[in-house]
Amino acid sequence: MTFIIYLKDNNLEIDAAVCSGLIFLSGLAAINYTDDNNFKLNSVVISLLMAAALFSKYLLIKKGIKKIFLLGIAAILLMIATLSFFSPLILITFGMLVSLFYKKPFVTINDKDVFICKTLGSRSYDWSLFNNIILKDNLLTLDFETNNILQLEVDSPSIELNEAAINIFCKSQLSK
Repeated sequence: MTFIIYLKDNNLEIDAAVCSGLIFLSGLAAINYTDDNNFKLNSVVISLLMAAALFSKYLLIKKGIKKIFLLGIAAILLMIATLSFFSPLILITFGMLVSLFYKKPFVTINDKDVFICKTLGSRSYDWSLFNNIILKDNLLTLDFETNNILQLEVDSPSIELNEAAINIFCKSQLSK
């Protein structure tokens, strides 16, 4: 028997971190291109880029601004500072590449092991590594033998999961 449990999507948080880092690097690039002829203009651009880097998580998650819009504004500011089309193109490209590598997180529970698949790494755990595994109220709790506990929030469309069946299956696997 195999159960697949989809976890809460953390794509926005990853996008916010990547955007913040890329915009910060754009600000550093603008500093590199500052000279006496464009000092005032680049100072304003650098300030705007650093502020955008600082508030990117707020803008993306709380205000719902699209990643491409935020990166586009940063690219325009970077183009103004560097007088180059190449640097903003790199910014947009790297910002959008993150979406290609994103995979929806899930947990697969079967007779052999418990497999956790996340964007930043996947890992398979043998049943012997667990004290307990419980699914309750859209929260999957993995209690390891090492006294570590991992709690994963289940995605709301996965509500139709049969908590009782999963918990009975896990209990039977742990008692082997």
